[in-house]
Amino acid sequence: MRTALLVALALPCAARAETETPPDAARIEDAATRAEGAIRSGGVELHTLEALRAELAGLRDALAAADARGDVAVRALRAELAELPPPPPAGETEPARIAAERVRLAEAVAEADAPLLAGRLALARLRVLIADLDRQSRARTRAEILGRGPSPLWPETLAKGASGIAAEGARLRQGFAADAALPSRQDWLRTALVMLAVLVPLSVLGWFIGLPALMRRVEAGERAPDGRPRRARVALSLVLRAVAAYLLAAIGAAGLAAPFLRPAGMPETASELVVLPVILMAAHWLAHALFAPDAPHRRIIALTGAEARRATRLVQGLGLVVVLEMFAEAAEVEGRLGAEGNALVALVLLATAAALLWALARSLLAADGAARSHDLRRVLAQALRAVAVAAVVAAVLGYSALGRAMIDPCLISLWLIGMTIVVQRAILLAARGLTGAVRPESDATGASVALTAIAVGTALGLLSLPLHALLWGARLSDLRDGFRLLRDGIDLGGTRLSLGGVVVLVGVFALGVVLTRWVQKLLRFDVLPNTRIDRGGQSAIVTGFGYAGILVSALVAITMAGINLASLAIVAGALSVGIGFGLQAIVSNFVSGIILLVERPIKEGDWIEVKGHSGTVRKISVRSTRLETFDGHDVIVPNADLVTGSVRNMTLGSLSGRIDLPVGVAYGSDLDLVRETLLGLARAHPMVLAHPEPVVFLMKPGDSSVELELRCFVRDIGKGVPVRSDLYFSILRSFAETGVIIPFPVRDLRVTAVPSP
Repeated sequence: MRTALLVALALPCAARAETETPPDAARIEDAATRAEGAIRSGGVELHTLEALRAELAGLRDALAAADARGDVAVRALRAELAELPPPPPAGETEPARIAAERVRLAEAVAEADAPLLAGRLALARLRVLIADLDRQSRARTRAEILGRGPSPLWPETLAKGASGIAAEGARLRQGFAADAALPSRQDWLRTALVMLAVLVPLSVLGWFIGLPALMRRVEAGERAPDGRPRRARVALSLVLRAVAAYLLAAIGAAGLAAPFLRPAGMPETASELVVLPVILMAAHWLAHALFAPDAPHRRIIALTGAEARRATRLVQGLGLVVVLEMFAEAAEVEGRLGAEGNALVALVLLATAAALLWALARSLLAADGAARSHDLRRVLAQALRAVAVAAVVAAVLGYSALGRAMIDPCLISLWLIGMTIVVQRAILLAARGLTGAVRPESDATGASVALTAIAVGTALGLLSLPLHALLWGARLSDLRDGFRLLRDGIDLGGTRLSLGGVVVLVGVFALGVVLTRWVQKLLRFDVLPNTRIDRGGQSAIVTGFGYAGILVSALVAITMAGINLASLAIVAGALSVGIGFGLQAIVSNFVSGIILLVERPIKEGDWIEVKGHSGTVRKISVRSTRLETFDGHDVIVPNADLVTGSVRNMTLGSLSGRIDLPVGVAYGSDLDLVRETLLGLARAHPMVLAHPEPVVFLMKPGDSSVELELRCFVRDIGKGVPVRSDLYFSILRSFAETGVIIPFPVRDLRVTAVPSP
């Protein structure tokens, strides 16, 4: 617990500086020999193995850096060798001068590359030794955690444990009595008792009376008259609470430690006494930052007032358990309580921590929204309950180290998760203050706020992952190796892929896409509207530029990331086979979209008929075309159907088109008058073209009427329906004035009697 806590609070750096010059062979041989001896012996202490591993890792990194840099002489000689003509085929000879030069350069390359070759051989040896050391260290740690001691529930263990604890108490009393008997230490003891009698009550009164009263007065001014939170006052309240809690905890710790600070030197638990106020302050501050029992307006986890106060006390109790666990581990290391006493103390502390974790899990489940199965609070509550039960069971069975290995990291990880949530809320409040959004529930950009919260929480969670890994058993060397792997990358088919390369790849591609979109908007709204290019052509240019920009951005990003496209030829070939079989339809639509944009058999705004659908083309994309029908529906047509199928484009050459108006008149009507009337009405309409001129055809004598048809061309076929409606209104009006009748269908019905049989 002590080591994990100090690591978490100190935020250790997992990077290691590399030396510019590679280590000499003697140093490498010495370190490798000592490591091999430690591995063979199998009895070396764990901290010695870690020290050897760190030394070998430093040598390995230095050799790897030297090998990556290479040697300028080797590179120059290889460049000269590459400039020579290729070697002749077998059975043929080359000029003697070229052959001699080739031999000379090959020997020079071998001689210059000898030190680098020796370094690569040493690097391979070091990697094997580091892997063996890691394997042995993990096995040693696993054996310590899974080691079984006496079960604290056995009567004999209880008796021996109680005796060990009583003996430790007697030892402390004897030490105080011996100090009190010495005249030289009586003044010190008197001062220590006064400090104990004054500082501890002062800390308790301040903690339970003074601090709550102070914070109530400060928190009363956190809200403005209109109900909005005053962020400066909220920040001041949180800072003041942290400082006051730390001072009160430090005062109490000083009072408790005073009798143990003997003139002969610091006590054996000096580091625990130093960290004690920090732990209590951190637990107190985090509980009030998350649950805010006296300030519901800034409560991060939505609980009722009673539940918030209960959760606050539980978190503070867990902080006290952490302090007691640190002292218990120190006593166990020093062997003052014996195996039975350590097992008994561990069971009491683990059971207390488990009870507090179980109660805290219940409070988390009582929060608003925690009933959802995917809610983080529900998942966390279930994990806390599982850890609590498993730790108590392990302690009861005698696996105290295993129980501590579960409870101790769980408590610190819980604190880290809480701090992550608080920092996320602080960042969101700061961003909301800058953008002027006070309440996300009333903000029009609520979805953006939610996405921002998810992004910030994810980033903070990723940043805290190394600390969680350290708490749950990972070593600093493991983190260094992980960071080194991310930095140097991995080799994929001759291409080295690293974190830096991925960042460059994504960053350059994103920048290229943003620049492409900006140029597209510039072309669409500022450049192309001032040209004589029609709307469909403008759309084709903008879309084609977008595809070209994305392609160029991808190529530039790949090149700047250092990815060798030649090495990906095999992968591209395999993908092409997969595309040919599995993605044939998608590729066909993609190619068809490019053909549509280049040849432009249809363009945006055209009236087309395809696959039984008729409407106006609204958008031509890379895979499909959106067609808006005349009843307002959208039809998505694959581009391959527009290229390989039959498409009727009514506005390809021009916007004009013909409309046909069937008209039926009664038998006996003056057909010449009807024809002149129809032609006059068509010529009088402003949308009807004079050339080609309107015509009237007699289609056929019908059953009830003489069927005529007026055919005329309109300027814009897209407005054919309104023109047809106008002409029919005019025809009916004119026929009514001239007495022309449009007959109803006439049917003759004859009834024939059927004779009965």
